[in-house]
Amino acid sequence: MSDFPKGPQADAAGWLARLRADDRTQADIDAFHRWLDADPRHGEHFERLSTIFDDVGGLKESIRRPEKAGQPNLTRRSVLAGACVLAVSASGLIAWDDAQARIYQTAIGEQKRVTLSDGSVLLLDTATRLEECFDADDRLLKLCHGRINCVVPRGQRPFVVEVGNEMLRTEAGRFDIRHEGDVSAYIAQEGRAVIRSEDTAQHVKIASGERVREEKGHFLRDRPEVMEATAWQSGRAVFRNDTLREALGEMNRYSMQSIQLADPAMADLRISGIYRVGDNRAFAKALANILPVKARITDGNILLLSA
Repeated sequence: MSDFPKGPQADAAGWLARLRADDRTQADIDAFHRWLDADPRHGEHFERLSTIFDDVGGLKESIRRPEKAGQPNLTRRSVLAGACVLAVSASGLIAWDDAQARIYQTAIGEQKRVTLSDGSVLLLDTATRLEECFDADDRLLKLCHGRINCVVPRGQRPFVVEVGNEMLRTEAGRFDIRHEGDVSAYIAQEGRAVIRSEDTAQHVKIASGERVREEKGHFLRDRPEVMEATAWQSGRAVFRNDTLREALGEMNRYSMQSIQLADPAMADLRISGIYRVGDNRAFAKALANILPVKARITDGNILLLSA
């Protein structure tokens, strides 16, 4: 790159030419990433120039030389996102190079709103990790754990979310997706999608108002009260005759100060109501008012005892 004209715009033009060349190497790609990391303005110059290049059609098809076999197809989004390495299996699920994917995550008690390059808006719930790697064929996400809400605008490429050994594929819509341990759940607030399992090769369609859960290799469909099921988006949890075990499992996701039970037999007590997440002291106080329990602070956490 030492022969390129000086200045960030000239450098961006040089990198654009180098990355589109048939003889580019991995060393070129690594050097490009070092150039991007050196100054945040470098990415802005490259993106602006790439957009102009794509809008006018780049090289005409009649004079564009064919790509060499095995050579990665680099778009401006893929190189700016880290040139993610992808391989699609026969089931359609994606193998990710996690070290290169763009990562979004939240801590316990934190929620975060993210706007992706295609205009999709994501809300990440507490303790969530998400990896993004868009390419020329799909808009690709991997939900490692946690919960997200996706508002997906219609585009020229499908929107795909990998969830464990499953994959949700849609064109547009709004979807609530949760992945905790071996449990996954999908709610279509708007739009349609197809969910496919790698383990069983099953696939199921989901439409507005429906929820699909995967349990023991089977997809189960129902129509929940969507406002209740997605109350987490407004910082609330809704319980409707849930066990105390289930309620504490949900509330403890949002707080470093967990609520524990002194007696396992208390786990089957039932609770209903709407509660703000993230304040387990207030929740424990509410429990003491409606259930035969009392709360005690111990080792920084909250212990529930029989009253």
